[in-house]
Amino acid sequence: MNSYLSQQFLDEDYKSFCPRENGSHLFFKEVGKHTVYKVVHPEHIEIYSIVRPRNKEKGKEEDFFEIIKLIPDYMDMRFFMPNNMDQFYFKSEMKTKGIVSCEKFRKAQITDKQINEIEDVGFFMQLIDPKKHSAFILIPSKNFFTPFCRKLGIGKVNYGIDPIRDIYLASRLKDANPFVIVYRTNDPATYGKAFTCFSEKTVKIEQSCIFDYKDALAKIEPNIIRSWQYTHTRTDIDFSYPARSINLKQKCKITLGTRLSFSDIGECAFRLQNCIFTNGGTILLPQEASRKKSNKLSPEGIVKDYNSQCYMKFDKIMEQLKSYGTIPVTDMQQSVWNILEKLKFSSAFGFSNTRDLQKNYLSTFEKEGDALDVVIKILKIPGVLQRNYPGTTHDRVNECIGKIFNLKMEKLIV
Repeated sequence: MNSYLSQQFLDEDYKSFCPRENGSHLFFKEVGKHTVYKVVHPEHIEIYSIVRPRNKEKGKEEDFFEIIKLIPDYMDMRFFMPNNMDQFYFKSEMKTKGIVSCEKFRKAQITDKQINEIEDVGFFMQLIDPKKHSAFILIPSKNFFTPFCRKLGIGKVNYGIDPIRDIYLASRLKDANPFVIVYRTNDPATYGKAFTCFSEKTVKIEQSCIFDYKDALAKIEPNIIRSWQYTHTRTDIDFSYPARSINLKQKCKITLGTRLSFSDIGECAFRLQNCIFTNGGTILLPQEASRKKSNKLSPEGIVKDYNSQCYMKFDKIMEQLKSYGTIPVTDMQQSVWNILEKLKFSSAFGFSNTRDLQKNYLSTFEKEGDALDVVIKILKIPGVLQRNYPGTTHDRVNECIGKIFNLKMEKLIV
């Protein structure tokens, strides 16, 4: 792979995060280059079903898969109970049963981790190109199962080694219409990881569309990409507006911003959400504008809605912050705790984590101040968690904290 997409790019759990804009253009351009929307005719799909797990006992380790080959065909009893052995479907001489050495996968640049993922899923596929007389390996992602079953007109099936399930899938393929398989490839493309299926009319959405959103948002306010995170199922881009920064009492600098969330392999909405960046943390506010994926979707359209429905509400938040400075507080710690309880913070962060935070963060507060001091303490929490709890998923907490501006502060302050 190139320097922007590592060899682990096709791992099931691949994630890339960057706290700055540098490199984002090239990274997302490469993701787009390695994402393929291909119209597939079902008769050109071969399923290779794993019959049993590999033996991993020391001294008897197996470096091969025992498989059966399935092409789109009606399922009938000859698969299991033929009238005579000549009718038996799975035979080595018919090349419908055999073994595949893992070394063949490695020669296609498939890593050992990805080989293990093939075993976890229970099968792999080959796309046949009859014109070129060639075949291309596809490893199904776990996310592939639901949309694949939908295209075959059946309910969701579980992944794992299950030859009977795979025979049924091949049988359903017999009467399926052509559809689009979305897969990502390595570099050079010797195999792919299949993530989803769409209708034939689906138009590819490039990851680089984030820069169209950046340009559209810039018409509201000049922005920079503060950070971005990519996984196969979701991309989050945080845009910040440097001109809209304020240092609250010289204790907490906040910068207004917008998060763009979308997926190029799923049917999820494009979402633009208000957010506030603090001391290394991100607070997600309830205001958001979203659109379902559509061929008619334009960044300008959703940004126009976002501006009128969400962005304008930042002015009210700034007014609220000014008003908090006029509300006296006699017990800072209790006031913070009252607000966190109202926000149901412990449900978002976990009860044991919350007790730990209460011991190591809330206990350090001074006694008196004003409501703005209280809000500052709470706005700093996402940054505290980012530093002290790096392995924890923070989005639920960040959204919880973002609801603080919906509260009637006077009733919670003591």
